[in-house]
Amino acid sequence: SSLFEGRHWYWHHANKKRRHKRLFHGADLAAIETKRFLQERPKDRPFAITVAFYPPKAVGNSYKPGEQWSPTNSSLRHYRDKNYTPPYDLQQ
Repeated sequence: SSLFEGRHWYWHHANKKRRHKRLFHGADLAAIETKRFLQERPKDRPFAITVAFYPPKAVGNSYKPGEQWSPTNSSLRHYRDKNYTPPYDLQQ
């Protein structure tokens, strides 16, 4: 089994030759490892699998908005050049 806990980004081998490591977001790495498991598992044995494609909790102890989260680059593009009004109770 593979467990990615405590961070949002991980260094991981980009291919089967395992020559070079690349930085992957936890959600992307969950997809890579799930695909690998499904391809390599024994086909004659039943299995159960649960995959979380999102970080389950914030990382770090900053109280500044957004500093505990590290979204994927593909997610960030949806928020580029957008302005948001902070919630009325942000300072509480």
